[in-house]
Amino acid sequence: MRKIGGFRFFNQTGDQVYERAPYSHTVAWLQLTATKASGMEYTCVYWVQDSGQQIHSNRSLPLSIKVQDAPMAPVLSLDPQQPVYRYGNNVKLLCNAPLPSFYIREFQYYADFGLAISIPVWKVENYSYNLKITGGEVSGSYSCAYFVFQSGRVVRSESSLWVNVYVKSQPISWIREIVIGGSFFTINGLIFFFSHHLKKKR
Repeated sequence: MRKIGGFRFFNQTGDQVYERAPYSHTVAWLQLTATKASGMEYTCVYWVQDSGQQIHSNRSLPLSIKVQDAPMAPVLSLDPQQPVYRYGNNVKLLCNAPLPSFYIREFQYYADFGLAISIPVWKVENYSYNLKITGGEVSGSYSCAYFVFQSGRVVRSESSLWVNVYVKSQPISWIREIVIGGSFFTINGLIFFFSHHLKKKR
């Protein structure tokens, strides 16, 4: 009994793009990354070994792969727009999509330090995320994207341009300086008082 020896895959120009061999199973697959360059027709063949020779099957019917561009990038803005934010402030990250709201299923917000927040939505063209300025850890660059239902599946848009949220370090208040300074002089005064008192006893 003849056994399958392997599979070969070809693009529409006839060039071999992948070979799976040796391979004895009856099913093989070609994994593609969806890019404009990969959008074309593909065919495949298999072969069997017979007396040390490869006997190829006829080529399969062509399968067409269509690759569409990702939906256009949204625009991310800040409200209020300020060069510097301080502890205790709130700033809204507003992601504005260029598509009709009916198609949008979700917004996502990203930060360059690893933050990722998903917000399911329905029939809105923009959605804001309220960022609380709790400390320097939220200082960084932010971006957003949206997801639409397209061709029977959920598709992510291109990412927006990055916007910067700069958080200024919390300064020491003048009251705190007075308290700390007053404590310093009080402690030193007590040390001087007890030292002077001990000397008088001697």
